[in-house]
Amino acid sequence: MRRAGVEPNHITFVTIFSGCAHFPAKGVLFGPPLHAYAWKLGLDTNTVMVGTAVIDMYAKCGGVDFSRLVFDGLDMKNSMSWNTMMDGYMKNGKVDNAVELFEQMPPRGAVSWMVLIGGFVKKGQFEQALEWFREMQLSGVEPGYVTIIAVIAACADLGTLGLGLWINRFLVKQNFRDNIRISNSLIDMYS
Repeated sequence: MRRAGVEPNHITFVTIFSGCAHFPAKGVLFGPPLHAYAWKLGLDTNTVMVGTAVIDMYAKCGGVDFSRLVFDGLDMKNSMSWNTMMDGYMKNGKVDNAVELFEQMPPRGAVSWMVLIGGFVKKGQFEQALEWFREMQLSGVEPGYVTIIAVIAACADLGTLGLGLWINRFLVKQNFRDNIRISNSLIDMYS
């Protein structure tokens, strides 16, 4: 591309960084020099899409501290950049950092809560997942089906059938009863 005299743009870099993130063994090698090139062109901190792709790449390649440096340097952050950074912390076992970042977030939407609750479930910290689900309920944010599936999984692993029954009633009220993934999760919980 460059030999043909065509300079990469923000879409090019988002695609490349996403590729590096999906192949961490190669991403560790190719990601940092590509990030340096994006920085040279001024595309890593002033374009939130590129910055978020860099955050994701470093986190998935095991460099979550580099992700945080990029996150802190972003000229502008959106919910995707906040959620990507929080997810990177969770996936790299830095749960306290994820919670701290979550608490600093500007208004949190359903996806932000899902990242936190789902991260706790994936880490096997089921009690914390349920505590944060309660906080979500108190905050008035309506959960999406992915959050509900994570909460059902936490109930199943903890054996908290009472809470599982409450969630089942909640699902009927919220019109989630026709969601096949949720139905399968409920079957798993009850079995």
